[in-house]
Amino acid sequence: MSTQIQLPALERNLEVTSFGAERTKEYRQAQLEQRLYSITNRLLTSLEVDRCVEIFMQAVAEDLLFDGFHYTLTYPEPAINLHFGRKSRHKCAYNLNIDDVDLGQLTVYRGRRFTEVELKHLEKLLCVLVHPLRNAIMYRKAVLISQIDALTGLKNRAAYDRDIERELSLSDRHKRPVSLMLLDIDFFKKVNDTYGHAAGDKVLKAVADTLKDVTRGSDVVFRYGGEEFSVLLSDVDSLTAMDVAERIRLSIRGLVVDVDGVLINITISVGMANYLAGEGGDSLFKRADKALYRAKNMGRDQVKIAAE
Repeated sequence: MSTQIQLPALERNLEVTSFGAERTKEYRQAQLEQRLYSITNRLLTSLEVDRCVEIFMQAVAEDLLFDGFHYTLTYPEPAINLHFGRKSRHKCAYNLNIDDVDLGQLTVYRGRRFTEVELKHLEKLLCVLVHPLRNAIMYRKAVLISQIDALTGLKNRAAYDRDIERELSLSDRHKRPVSLMLLDIDFFKKVNDTYGHAAGDKVLKAVADTLKDVTRGSDVVFRYGGEEFSVLLSDVDSLTAMDVAERIRLSIRGLVVDVDGVLINITISVGMANYLAGEGGDSLFKRADKALYRAKNMGRDQVKIAAE
C-alpha cells in the first residue's frame, strides 16, 4: 500500500525534476540569446575595425578570463595589428572569414589551458562578431578606395587632409620631427597643350611611380591635385629631409617619357617646410607652398626650404 502511494509520488518527483531541468535549460538558452543580442548591439555602435574588435574582447572578458589577445588584418592595407595584455603559454587562434571575406586572425592567450566549455562559449561569441566585423571591414575598404587617386594610385587630397593632422599630433606627442614637401611638375600645362591630356597622364604616372620608388616605406606620398604632389616625411631631421628632397628632384630630372615616339624630359620644383611644434597643418602647408613658389620663381628644377 505504501509502495503504491510512494511510486506515484516518486514519479511526480521525477517529472518535476525533469521539467525543472528543461526549464533551466530553456532559461540558460534565453540568457545566452539575450547575452548575444546585447553584444551584437554593442558591436553595431562602431564601423571602425579596431574599435569593433576592442568592444568584442571587452565583452569576452566579462565571460572568460584571459591574459591578452592579438588581432591582425593584412588587407586592405595599411594592416591592422591590435595587441592587448601579454602572450601566455596557452592560446586559441581563429582565422575569421565569412562568405569568402577574410576578417583577420584573432588569438587569445592564457596561462592555463582553456577548457572545452570555455572554447565552445568563445566560439558562440565569435559567431556574433563576424557580421559586424565584416561590415566594418567593407566600410574600411570603401573609405580607403575613396582616398586613392585613380590615375596614379597615390593617396589623394582627402587622405592628405586626414593624415596630416594625425601625423602632427603624433609629432607633438612623441617629440619627433616631421617635414612636408610640395612638388610641382615644371611646365606641365605645356605638355598638355602640346601633346594632349593622354601624354599629361603618362607624365603624372611616371612621376608618381618615381616618388614611390625613391621614398622610404614610412614616407607618405599624395597626389595633392593637378600636377602637384606632396610628401610627408616623419622622424627625419631637416638635413636628412633636404637630402631626400634632392634625391627626388634628381630622380625625376632623369625621367624621359616616350609619347608616341616623342621624348619628354621632366623636372620638378620642390618647396619644403619643417614642422614647428604646435603649428597647425594649414600653417605648415602655407610655408611649404611659399617655398615652392620661390623655387619656381627662381628658375624651377630646384628645392627651396621655408624659413623657420
